[in-house]
Amino acid sequence: MMSSDIAALNILNHVKLNEAIQTHFPTIKQTELNFSKENLKRIEKQLKQAFIEFYHKLRLLKKYSFMNILAFSKIMKKYDKISSRRASRNYMRIVDNSYLGSSDEVTKLMERVEATFIKHFSNSNHGKGMNKLRLKTKKERHRISFCTGLFVGCTAALILALILIIHARNILDKQGKAQYMENMFPLYSLFAFIVLHMILYAANIFFWRQYRINYTFIFGFKQGTELGYREVLLLSFGLAALALASVISKLDMEMDPKTGDYKALTELLPLILVTLALVILIFPFNILYRSSRLFFLTTLFHCICAPLYKVKFQDFFLADQLTSQVQALRSLQFYICYYGWGDYKHRQNTCKMNDAFNTFYFVVAVVPYWSRLLLCLRRLHEEKDPMQAYNGLKYFLTIIAVCTHSKSTSEGRKLLRRDWFCKDICK
Repeated sequence: MMSSDIAALNILNHVKLNEAIQTHFPTIKQTELNFSKENLKRIEKQLKQAFIEFYHKLRLLKKYSFMNILAFSKIMKKYDKISSRRASRNYMRIVDNSYLGSSDEVTKLMERVEATFIKHFSNSNHGKGMNKLRLKTKKERHRISFCTGLFVGCTAALILALILIIHARNILDKQGKAQYMENMFPLYSLFAFIVLHMILYAANIFFWRQYRINYTFIFGFKQGTELGYREVLLLSFGLAALALASVISKLDMEMDPKTGDYKALTELLPLILVTLALVILIFPFNILYRSSRLFFLTTLFHCICAPLYKVKFQDFFLADQLTSQVQALRSLQFYICYYGWGDYKHRQNTCKMNDAFNTFYFVVAVVPYWSRLLLCLRRLHEEKDPMQAYNGLKYFLTIIAVCTHSKSTSEGRKLLRRDWFCKDICK
């Protein structure tokens, strides 16, 4: 080391910092600062999390460099095979000597982060510190597989029992069949749509893992808290078993001759099941996959409040999923009308003749496409990509098509109701 460098380092030993810096703003006195144990623990926790996140980003950057070099190597091997030339060796020598292949700054920075974290946040315990810094792979639990298999078996048994009961009681030939299908089918179709959607999502996760697609990073899930296909299947078949058990308990087509109505408890089972699902979804305690539930609610809020938030991949992915669940949203609307203004004890409702219901029948169908349109406009404003304008135009035309179809369906329903009313008067 040069003498000038040594002298420069010695100067630092004589540098002193003034406790009160002269600024235009009022200085904070030392006595006014709050150094309580709670604040220190909170700050230490934030610093610790910042180091872990920074270390994870460095690992991703290092992996990105390695994957690019590997891609260059495979491309050149493919080129040599097709062209019968030997250009890969010279080209890879250039890649290895480039900044991408020869720089070790990321590795050195990772080593510095490891040393600092181990020294200050794990009491110089190397193993403990590295366990906290490294990415935690989610462990597959056998009880998840067992419970999933149990609910799959229950669902299959309940479906078989439902078919046998319908055949044994000859339910399809009874008089109350039309009234049952008109009022009960929309209530239970909501669970069918949700369960089918969750099963398909679980299939997506399975194939993403099979082909090593890092969906956790793409969606922005918190590492170690993302749901695998087993967890999603567990939730879907658990909900399916509950819904099928409720259907079997409500297969009565005739009123009670003593009371002149249906049993109130069995008629309220669909509402109880929907309420239970919504309560679990917003349950604030750390059980039943709270991180995933919070992630879903946050993303749903961003879709509803579009375009006020910056659009991320999970936002327009969820909005796309909602556009295919319009009928499920309409079933949820039917719950409000049927149990709020209908006579559920006699399985009667006037929802489809209500102007407010018909208005929201349009609104519910349009909301997912409108949200997707606003997300496209936000991305068009930020990215200046003309494809977002074309995509937004597609959703705008879809809104017009949905409104036209809903209008014609509503008018047809009103005419059908009038025909039935006229027939009853004529009789």
